[in-house]
Amino acid sequence: MVVTNSQEKAYFLVRITNYMSYGFLDVEESQGRNRPSSAFNSPFWTTNSGAPIWNNNSSLTVGSRGPILLEDYHLVEKLANFDRERIPERVVHARGASAKGFFEVTHDISHLTCADFLRAPGVQTPVIVRFSTVIHERGSPETLRDPRGFAVKFYTREGNFDLVGNNFPVFFVRDGLKFPDMVHALKPNPKSHIQEDWRILDFFSHHPESLHMFSFLFDDLGVPQDYRHMDGFGVNTYTLINKAGKALYVKFHWKPTCGVKCLLEEEAIRVGGSNHSHATKDLYDSIAAGNYPEWKLYIQTLDPEHEDKFDFDPLDVTKTWPEDVLPLQPVGRMVLNKNIDNFFAENEQLAFCPAIIVPGVYYSEDKLLQTRIFSYADSQRHRLGPNYLQIPANAPKCAHHNNHHEGFMNFMHRDEEVNYFPSRYDPVRHAEKVPIPPRILGGKREKCIIEKENNFKQPGERYRSWASDRQERFVRRWVDALSDPRVTHEIRSIWISYWSQTLTRRDHTSGGTIEPKKSFRLESVIPHEFIRSALKHYKKNADFRQKFPMEIGKFLKDFSFSDGFQSVGKSGIGKKNLSEIISDGIFRQKIPSKISNRTIRRKILSEISDGKIHQKFLSKFPTEKSCTSSYR
Repeated sequence: MVVTNSQEKAYFLVRITNYMSYGFLDVEESQGRNRPSSAFNSPFWTTNSGAPIWNNNSSLTVGSRGPILLEDYHLVEKLANFDRERIPERVVHARGASAKGFFEVTHDISHLTCADFLRAPGVQTPVIVRFSTVIHERGSPETLRDPRGFAVKFYTREGNFDLVGNNFPVFFVRDGLKFPDMVHALKPNPKSHIQEDWRILDFFSHHPESLHMFSFLFDDLGVPQDYRHMDGFGVNTYTLINKAGKALYVKFHWKPTCGVKCLLEEEAIRVGGSNHSHATKDLYDSIAAGNYPEWKLYIQTLDPEHEDKFDFDPLDVTKTWPEDVLPLQPVGRMVLNKNIDNFFAENEQLAFCPAIIVPGVYYSEDKLLQTRIFSYADSQRHRLGPNYLQIPANAPKCAHHNNHHEGFMNFMHRDEEVNYFPSRYDPVRHAEKVPIPPRILGGKREKCIIEKENNFKQPGERYRSWASDRQERFVRRWVDALSDPRVTHEIRSIWISYWSQTLTRRDHTSGGTIEPKKSFRLESVIPHEFIRSALKHYKKNADFRQKFPMEIGKFLKDFSFSDGFQSVGKSGIGKKNLSEIISDGIFRQKIPSKISNRTIRRKILSEISDGKIHQKFLSKFPTEKSCTSSYR
C-alpha cells in the first residue's frame, strides 16, 4: 500500500493506531480511548460512522450550479443531526444551570441513618447540582418572580441519591393529583401564550393551602439575586433509618454561607434587561475565578410517634416544621468547585428523580412525594429515553449490575450470555438486606382532604415577622395581581377573605381571636370601584351573602374599623348603603336598625376604642372552615 499525500498519511496513521489499540488493549480501555469525544478527535473531518470527509464546504451537485443530489450522504447526515439537536424541553424547570463539586460530612449523624455517604465526619462524596427557574421556558430571563429549583445528585458508593427541592420550604398543593392543573394555571394562556394573573388567582382561589407558598413567592424572596445567594430545601418529608431499624421523619435544609440576597422590582428589571442569563453567568464566573459557592446542610428530624402533637400534619408539604420545637441539626457542607464541561451533556441531559435514594434514606407518606416518585422518572424516560440512567451525568459511579438491557439509545457494552435471574451460570447474588421503615400502615381506600389543614396560621405568622416596609411590598404585589381586569369580584373577595383570615392574629386551633394587629388598610387592598361593585353584589345575592361574608364585615371583625370607615367614605359609598350592610345580617341582633347612621358610627368607634367590638361581634361571622370549604 502506497500512501501519497499528508491527509492520507494521517488517515492511515489513525487506522493503524485503532488496529493496534484493539489488538493490544483490553476492550474497555480501547473503547474509552476511541469513543467520539473532544479528547480523542481525528485530525480531519469524518462522518458519524468514521468515514473521512474531504470537503465540508460544498454540497454534491450536478455541475457547479445544478441541483443537489440525494446521494450526498454527508449533507443528509449533517442536516438530520442538526434537525434533532433539541430534545424535548422540561415541562417545568426548563431554564437552569449546573455545577459540580463535593459534599463533606462535618457532624456525626450515624446514629440517625445507616447511609454510607453520611457514615462519619470527613467523608466526601462527588455531587452535581442543577439550579433552575420553575415555570418559564428555557430561554426566559432569570429575574422573573418564580420559585427556583435546587436539585443535588450525590454519587455515593451505594448508588446515586437525588435530593430534588426548591428554594422555598413549602409547595403550592399537597396532593400530586392537582399538580398538572397547577402547572397549567401557572403556565401561559394556551390561546395567547401569555402568563396571566387571572388564571393563577382563579385556580388557587380553590386551594387556600397555597397561601403559605404565596407568602414566599410574593415576598422579596420571590426573585433571588442569583443562584449562589439562595436557600435550598428538600421540601418533601423523607425518612432516615439507622442500623437498628429506627425510623425518623426528616426535612433537609441548605443554607448558603454567603447569605441570602434578593432583587426588588426595579433592580430585577435593570439586571434582567442587561443580561437575561445573569444567574448562570454569575455561577460560572464565580467558580472559574475560584470563588466557590458553599452551602451548609442541616436536617430536622421528627419521631413518627409524635406527629399527632402538632396542630398541622407534619407530612403536609404546605407546612414548615417549627425550628424552636424541632431544631436544625448540622450535617455537612457542599462546595461547588468545578464548572460543567458541556452544557448539553451535563445540564440538559442531567436528570433528577426523588425516587432515587440509597440505603438509610427512604420515602414518607407525604402525598406529593409519593406522586413525584413516579412522575419524575416517567418524565425523564419521555424526554431522554428509557436508558437515561446510562447517560454519564446520570449514571452511578459505583459498580452496578442488573438485567435491564436493550431499548432506545442503549450504548452499554454487554457480552454476557445470561440475562436472567436466578442462574447457576451467573454468580451474581442479592445484596445484603437494608432496613426499611417498620411502621405498619392500614386504612380503607378513600379520596379525601387531610384532617388538619390549618391553611392560615403559618403564612400569617410569617407575614407578621416582617418589617413594615417588607409587609408593604408584599401587599402591593397582591394589589397588582388582584387588579387584573379579568379577575372577577368573586375571586377578589375570596382572596381578600383568605388574607384577612391569614394576616389577623388568630388562635386557629381554638377559633378564638387574639388581639388583632392592623395589617393593611382596606383602601390599599380593595380598589374603590371594587368596593362599590362588591357591595352591590352582596346586597343582591343572598346565596353569596350567606356563604361568603362581605369584606366590610371582615374588617369589622379583624381590623381597626376606623380604617374601613375612612375607606368607605373615600370610595364614594354613602352612609345609607353602609347602614344597610351593617343592619343586614351582621349587626341585626346587636344594633337596632332604627339607630341613625351618625349614632351607629359613634357607637362603633367608641367600642373600637375600648376593644369590645372584636369580642362582641365575633360570633356573627362564619368560622375559618365554613368560609373556605365552599370554594374547594
